Amino acid sequence: PVRAPAGNPVVCDATARAISDDRGDVLTYGSGKPPAPVRKLTPALAGIDVILASVQLDGSTVCASVVFARAPEGDFSVRLSFVDTTTFACCASLRFQRTTGRLEVGRETLTSHGTRLLEPVEDGGAALDGSTLRITGTLPDDAWDQADGPAIDDIAWSLTTNRATTKYGPYFGDWVPRHEPVGQPFVRHRDGTIVPLGPRR
Repeated sequence: PVRAPAGNPVVCDATARAISDDRGDVLTYGSGKPPAPVRKLTPALAGIDVILASVQLDGSTVCASVVFARAPEGDFSVRLSFVDTTTFACCASLRFQRTTGRLEVGRETLTSHGTRLLEPVEDGGAALDGSTLRITGTLPDDAWDQADGPAIDDIAWSLTTNRATTKYGPYFGDWVPRHEPVGQPFVRHRDGTIVPLGPRR
């Protein structure tokens, strides 16, 4: 069922931070298997291959634009994760997914049984125009571990795409910044510097 239907994207006034990503760097992974480069970038996988990601932070409202190597096919998802660069606190997030043509935007929650659900968020919107996806949403007050959340200058973000051929894999995805086996990096929003997750930087 559709739990977090996407409306029209809202407009953010904040400065955008854009990061380019290499073409053809989609990875595949499965249960107990670390991500590894795909042997062949099929048209379907090119549809989750990010070549440009742009993020605006307008208070707690997020406006993101993602450009893929080609127009996405079928079901796929995009997850934006946000961290506080002054602490180990991790992570607020916003998730987009397209399932059987239906667009949803929200935040993931876990039930007591470990099932992942998508909850609606204020200003949750999405629009897919060819190879460009726009996503918006306002992070809830309780999205962060700390009560007030970090200052915008202390926020860093990363983006991950996902596509699966079956429910149990194999899975495919692209990471922005580029995937690292240890210490997955983030984009420090204030200046675009790529930083590892960790204490004050």
